[in-house]
Amino acid sequence: MNPKITIENQPLEIPKCYIKHNLNTKIIILTLALVSCLLVGQTVFGADIGSPITIAQNLDVPFEVHVGDSVLLTNGAEISILNVEDSRCPADVLCVWQGEAKISINVIKDSQDLGNFVLSTLEEKTTQRFDSFTIKLIEVQPYPYSNKEIKLSDYVVTLVVSDTHTIVSPLKQYLDGILIDKIVCSADLQLIMKKTDGKPACVKADSVGKLIARGWAVHVLPEYVKDEPKNSDIFELGKYQIITDTIIYNNSTGFLARPSEPGKFPGVILIHEWWGLNDNIKDMARELASHGYIVFAADLYAGQVATTPDGARQLVTTFDSEKGISNIHAAAELLRTKYDAERLATIGWCFGGSQSLNYALSGNELDASVIYYGQLVTDKNRLSLIHWPVLGIFGGQDQSITIETVNEFESVLNDLGIENDIRVYPDVGHAFANPSGTNYSPKETKDAWQNTILFLETHLKS
Repeated sequence: MNPKITIENQPLEIPKCYIKHNLNTKIIILTLALVSCLLVGQTVFGADIGSPITIAQNLDVPFEVHVGDSVLLTNGAEISILNVEDSRCPADVLCVWQGEAKISINVIKDSQDLGNFVLSTLEEKTTQRFDSFTIKLIEVQPYPYSNKEIKLSDYVVTLVVSDTHTIVSPLKQYLDGILIDKIVCSADLQLIMKKTDGKPACVKADSVGKLIARGWAVHVLPEYVKDEPKNSDIFELGKYQIITDTIIYNNSTGFLARPSEPGKFPGVILIHEWWGLNDNIKDMARELASHGYIVFAADLYAGQVATTPDGARQLVTTFDSEKGISNIHAAAELLRTKYDAERLATIGWCFGGSQSLNYALSGNELDASVIYYGQLVTDKNRLSLIHWPVLGIFGGQDQSITIETVNEFESVLNDLGIENDIRVYPDVGHAFANPSGTNYSPKETKDAWQNTILFLETHLKS
């Protein structure tokens, strides 16, 4: 069948004698079609499946394609998105499974139909390899919500195509303008960011934790999205109505949430992630306060909040740990003196988890410490300064805080007779409780939070 270009609803057949099966001729045909459409205001359709086609996408650069559309790559490959099947757990629902989004694609290379293939958001099914090139699924948007219908035409698929025989360096991808959280490493390597200059590096998985512990690298997390689902969406509120306020302390402005009814309540210092004191952390403070706590969300960045990985890296790089301890101590004194909190705990995630542990090792007194996948200390002399219970939450697939390190941390606490509850969720990675991240796991997040509430009830209220 001869390819057709539609002009003013009249098909124009291109005789086969003018078509040679090579990329140059195909580009000429598509260019002719594009020029014709510009002249008469019509849409360009791919010759093979009759769908809108995007011309000449470069290799190693992520690109977006809608369902029903096609894209032509500079290597002569044409990829058409045929369908999306989305069984992912809605972001606002707790599921015992996380599900997956599967996309069906058709691939043509140099006019040869290579067939239809299925890619999935499951890590082990994201890639389709051919002799000369590889297609990798980066993401499928939008993410489902229980109360929002998604039409097939709403889906946008992000892909990246690479030369199978050429591994493009992460630095080149970065210099080409690819967002750092979209940079692709080869299958056996993991992406990290250099702490000093924010440039990407692909390293072996077993090196990630060592490089982060040395201060050479930091995690690469997706950009913070303000309108993403929040953990407070899936947590059950406590019985207390709350009131909130902003509090100036230690040359910073913190966020306070507490029960509205009078009475004495324990205090909890909540320490933010590397993004800073953003709306997600404030929501968590409200949620925790509803269970009967005076919660003070400390601000260790003096009002600065990052929304990009590099912005967060810069804040972490300039962070002074000694000033951080002084900041948390000022928050503790505020809760004890102004709000009459007789018992006190700290809790933090990632960067905040590290600071929760650092404060426990500073010689200041607490009644409990909660650490969500923060960098650990396993030195027995330093840990001996802790004289209260510790709750640790970690992911079994976390390459930056390895299971070996977690086990050693637990073993030292046990040797010192420090009461502890170390929980490892085997199937999740780093920052699994971060709702704006690709590792987000609502089921494990909710279970971890329920255990956190129980831990605080036991050691702050009993």
